[in-house]
Amino acid sequence: MMTRVKAVVSQLVGGQAAAGSSPQLGYSRPVFLQLSPEEREQAADHNRRNVISPGSESARRRLLLPWDTGYAEVINAGKSVFNEDQASREIVWVERRNPNSSTAGEVVKGDRSTDKDQQIEREQKAHGSQGGCCALAVVYLLGKIYIANAGDSRAILIRNGEIIPLSHEFTPESERQRLQYLGYLQPHLLGNEFTHLEFPRRIQHRELGRRMLFRDYSMTGW
Repeated sequence: MMTRVKAVVSQLVGGQAAAGSSPQLGYSRPVFLQLSPEEREQAADHNRRNVISPGSESARRRLLLPWDTGYAEVINAGKSVFNEDQASREIVWVERRNPNSSTAGEVVKGDRSTDKDQQIEREQKAHGSQGGCCALAVVYLLGKIYIANAGDSRAILIRNGEIIPLSHEFTPESERQRLQYLGYLQPHLLGNEFTHLEFPRRIQHRELGRRMLFRDYSMTGW
């Protein structure tokens, strides 16, 4: 009952905040989850992160989300089809390459497409979005799991009721600490013009020698 009340309140608040937004940015969840109305209300709860897994009673969802895969997302605002933590799923089969085919030097090393960057730019101009990108990819190959992620996302493995983290999210706070620590270890990267310490504002020349608030890579406060 409380979950439904929270869902209604969150939808009302989200509706007021998005009163001037485009009608195409409606509340949404990944299509492949095939959520029921009750599950959609639970997914809208801002106080917890639900891990939704296909149940044995849902043969259709088992086909859409195979291998008993679970999906969780961070609730930070009303979700839409343009939100950064929406997801897609696809099973990819990779066949063994014929040794007589193209050499390694002829194989494409990476995708240099800028389509996603251009899409983010268009959304920022059209809707005033300040978000970036968030992606997580999992590859199961020869009995091993390979994971790559960027942005505020992470992968977990649930085994015998135990939650095992497989990756870590990249947030502005964690990136600040990572870059500061790199500057501490290799100060030459700063070009002798900056320090790895962070200050709440730009320091003026007349303030040299005075006490100032700062934080190091290991600090969360000033």
